Amino acid sequence: MTIDENSTKLRTWKLKHITCFLFYTIAMNAYGSSRENLPYFECFEKVAKKYRLDPEWLTAISIVESSLNPKAISKSNALGLMQIKWPLTAKHLGAISRESLFQPCFNIELGGKYLRELLDRHENDKDLAASAYRVGPTRLSQSKTIPGVALEYLDRIKDQVDIFAASTRKMLPPGQGEGAIEPSATENKTVLSKPTLKRLPDKTTPIEILPLIQPKKIAQPECKLGVLQVNTLSTHDPVTRERNFLSWLEKNAVACDLKQLTSVFNQIPVWLGTSDTKKVRDKLAILLQKK
Repeated sequence: MTIDENSTKLRTWKLKHITCFLFYTIAMNAYGSSRENLPYFECFEKVAKKYRLDPEWLTAISIVESSLNPKAISKSNALGLMQIKWPLTAKHLGAISRESLFQPCFNIELGGKYLRELLDRHENDKDLAASAYRVGPTRLSQSKTIPGVALEYLDRIKDQVDIFAASTRKMLPPGQGEGAIEPSATENKTVLSKPTLKRLPDKTTPIEILPLIQPKKIAQPECKLGVLQVNTLSTHDPVTRERNFLSWLEKNAVACDLKQLTSVFNQIPVWLGTSDTKKVRDKLAILLQKK
């Protein structure tokens, strides 16, 4: 085999593997979980691993507690992403100052530590641990049943976890076994042109040219609640958060059925927080009536 033939085969091999890598990268970005695109994802992952927690559960609790606002302050002086109460609970968990609770990753650390304490106390029962986190361990221990406010809290946590699950799709690189998900004809997808073969000037073995990526110019409406979740929670400015929420509705509500729009309506207080305005609720009420 000549040097030219070796060089040509090497280039062909590289092109094929680069194509597979690019396809896989695009696919994973398109089909990844909505949770991976939320703020402070790495902090949630690190704390969940440290305290043996379900990272989706931990993230969901933070969303319900603060709408992922690191500057959130409740009427009962609970602070930050995980709404750690100052001073008793915070100092018990190791906080030295009130200001430190506004540091996102440190606040998540304290919340994860507290949830691990509650799980150990309740034999790893996540519902009891989350209920104690919401109403306090003392009140929960004095109740024969889980209080109504805690039951509502558990429902909201479950809603977030369900949305994470719905937005997660596993996709294998091309040619690696069964189970790879192919976008349906109705989905907005990237179109790959048919590969062409081109001969080199010296008439050596033809090599495969990378297909051109031709994205669709017009995005079709899609009722993906995970996308709305990320768009809404990725900013803490009330005006921007409201605008992002309404913009998504304007573009995609037409693709939502009654059940999906009802779910969106139920997420208003959780995702919008201080952006929960009459304008938002009126817009959704009109959309629900049309369904």
